[in-house]
Amino acid sequence: MSFRVIENSEFGPALAAVGAALGIVLTVLIWHTLDSRPGTADEPPRQVLAVLPFAALENWTGAEPFRQALAQELITSLARRGSQNLAVVAQDAGPDVETGGAVPGVHADFVLEGRVQREQGTLRVWARLLLAKDGTVLWTEAYDGAEDEILVFQAEVSDRIGDAVLGRLAQLVEEDPRTQLAPPGAGAAA
Repeated sequence: MSFRVIENSEFGPALAAVGAALGIVLTVLIWHTLDSRPGTADEPPRQVLAVLPFAALENWTGAEPFRQALAQELITSLARRGSQNLAVVAQDAGPDVETGGAVPGVHADFVLEGRVQREQGTLRVWARLLLAKDGTVLWTEAYDGAEDEILVFQAEVSDRIGDAVLGRLAQLVEEDPRTQLAPPGAGAAA
């Protein structure tokens, strides 16, 4: 059996044509894939809500697990109950970040942040919803609960904060339909 060496000049133009055709096909496939993802002309864009870790105003035994668990419970609750046009993300901006202006390093439309404090057996949680681009406070509230029922308080306060945040976001849509957020539960499957 013998093999013949093929000169580059015989297949050079054919290989270039095949390569160009493959390039065009790949470009069309990538363009089609990107063009058909959610948030294109067929669907409204998703708004992003970043939940920051709640900061402890003082160092007390249990502060770290409580503030982290509260933020995680809020992320889970908001993601389950929100609309299809609301993405809820965890954003680690550090435990003691001070916002007030634009929230640096947070790639979101809205930010939920808070503080926790303990005093004489009582826990206090402050929460606020901010417009990420300029730090405008859209909603804020404080909640008190018994330290000896910390898990019950954590569940209750995360539900109450979740209800208030989703309600405020729905109100923003009513005030300005360009916000493109469907009301809570609007995207839920029947």
